[in-house]
Amino acid sequence: MQDITARFQKETGMTAKVISGSSGNFFQQIQNGAPFDMFFSANLDYPKKLETAGLTEPGTFYQYATGKIVIWVPNDSKLDVSSGLKSLLSHP
Repeated sequence: MQDITARFQKETGMTAKVISGSSGNFFQQIQNGAPFDMFFSANLDYPKKLETAGLTEPGTFYQYATGKIVIWVPNDSKLDVSSGLKSLLSHP
């Protein structure tokens, strides 16, 4: 996000202020009239709901990234992660 902001500022001469936080919290703030120019959400449902409610510029919604859940454990971990997320069921 820092690289995108720096490039935007260089190309437009405009200042951009990035605020990080919970997509759900920002969703609620936007619904209540908070001034946002752009909203990058980790959850696609929030911007879709804002679009449906008429709180976005029509036609500007798009999925900008796709993520993956990754389980990292130390080399000496006794947790067998070969079964993916299921391995967490017996080891909270």
